[in-house]
Amino acid sequence: MRTLLARPPARRLMACGLLLLAAVCASGCLVISLQPYYDDASIAFDEGLLGAWVDGDHGDTYTLERGAWNTYRIVIAEAGKAKGTVLMGVRMKLGDRFFIDVSPESGAEPGPYLVPVHGLFQVERTDDRLTIRALSYDYFKDAAEKKKLTGLAFAFDRDHDVVLTSDTRALREWIAANFSLAGVLDDATTLVRKKPEDGRR
Repeated sequence: MRTLLARPPARRLMACGLLLLAAVCASGCLVISLQPYYDDASIAFDEGLLGAWVDGDHGDTYTLERGAWNTYRIVIAEAGKAKGTVLMGVRMKLGDRFFIDVSPESGAEPGPYLVPVHGLFQVERTDDRLTIRALSYDYFKDAAEKKKLTGLAFAFDRDHDVVLTSDTRALREWIAANFSLAGVLDDATTLVRKKPEDGRR
């Protein structure tokens, strides 16, 4: 995606047709999972994430609302487009880092032959700044082709996305052991909290 949760090279980071209900499909491919990255014990809701966050480079706004059962309802409003996108987010702890697992909004009916998938983003909040890093498609594609994704089951779909098919436990173990390696995460995107007075200008 060109938006918050997608920066080059993975510019469709939450967009895989209706599979992830993403807002914007641009060039590039994704790293997606059939299973969630979180388990019940790892969920770590942070009220400090609630509110509107703005991508200063493109003007897109991401509003995080409280959802059901310690989830976030993520409303993506892309600059210049009237219709937004709604996703569900679950903040989780893995080691000493925090991530958000994103998927279609809870209760959404994907339709026949469409499988909801999950995306993963490392998140760091410092006061009114939110830094986000996605899994790098280039890294996963290269490692998969060289058979170096030890411990993960995967496949390529017809759009060349990397589809992780491992269960949640295997996903968590791999991320915990490898996310700090060079190239596993994309470059950071920084969002700034939108203050009430910003909307009145």
